Amino acid sequence: MKKDNSKLSAAELAMLGILIALVLILLLWGSIPAGPLKITTAMIPVAMAAIVLGTKGSAIIGAFFGLFSFLQAIGALPNGSALLVALAGINAPLTFIQCFVPRLLCGVLTGLAYQACVKKMKAPFSCGIAGFGSAFFNTLFFIPCLFLLFGNAQPVMNIRNGRGVLVTIIGMITLNVVCEWISATIIASAVGTALRKAGFGRQLR
Repeated sequence: MKKDNSKLSAAELAMLGILIALVLILLLWGSIPAGPLKITTAMIPVAMAAIVLGTKGSAIIGAFFGLFSFLQAIGALPNGSALLVALAGINAPLTFIQCFVPRLLCGVLTGLAYQACVKKMKAPFSCGIAGFGSAFFNTLFFIPCLFLLFGNAQPVMNIRNGRGVLVTIIGMITLNVVCEWISATIIASAVGTALRKAGFGRQLR
């Protein structure tokens, strides 16, 4: 009988649990305040999941990333960003979409990006792409979604400060690219390569 490779093994489920816990820890204590936003390191476990668990795993971690972020916004978990807390006070269901959907998409696309290059590149490069993808896709979906859902809300208008939407987005992305994209790429490349050498990671999922 052919083995069902779509199911996670016991060891992979344990790794999934570890990465979920790591997302929570990084959201609670691994963020750097940057005005109304927070520069987060919580997308790095998304990259780790893509490397060791495949697209399914990175999608699950991305979903938990979004869920925990929303729980912070509504006060169920501490240390939420000032912006998301304010938006939750305006419209909690839309804030859930803002927190959850971009992070879920981030997980899916990070996994797909890693799978697209894992057989074509050496581990440091493919793992680095997973790290870059986790930060890039998080920014790519989160910021436009913010203006789509809350473009006229006062907290977002305060961020714009009279500037156009495009100028504001470019300013926010500039902040993220320096602190998130580069660090995520380096960390995922180093840690992911070590995990691959230790025997973790599936090439196709």
